[in-house]
Amino acid sequence: SIRAWTKEARLVLNHPHPFATAKIRTDGKDLFIDAVERFTGKKILYNLRKHNWGFYDVLADALRVGIEWDELGNAQAWTPLKNTPNVVLHPKVSFGKPSLRNSGIPTSAIADALIAEHGDVNTVASWYRIKPIEVRQAKRFEERLGEGCL
Repeated sequence: SIRAWTKEARLVLNHPHPFATAKIRTDGKDLFIDAVERFTGKKILYNLRKHNWGFYDVLADALRVGIEWDELGNAQAWTPLKNTPNVVLHPKVSFGKPSLRNSGIPTSAIADALIAEHGDVNTVASWYRIKPIEVRQAKRFEERLGEGCL
């Protein structure tokens, strides 16, 4: 369970919020702790769900990216989809809801405006004073969210 994983991660990382650190990684199914093998110095991964070790070189390509870290290694923002780089989840912007990186406008508001304007990207972009590509990316993100892909 997530509570057991949290407890174990807190102990291993000695951090009150382990999932907000750069040491936690995921492949979308499992949670891993990024570690270094004591004797060889090689990077390895500890699977919190399965309670076993994995080879970093084998698993690295499957790990999700897109989290931005501060200088202390704490999570600041997450770009969940590679094809929507203007969409981020940031705890200090829109209460952590998906929003546009530069303006902070929630993607759900953009999607609603597109429905109201029958899909007219340029009109919605002019309403919010943003670029049409930001409107298209917000729409794409909301579509993926609705499909349960996140």
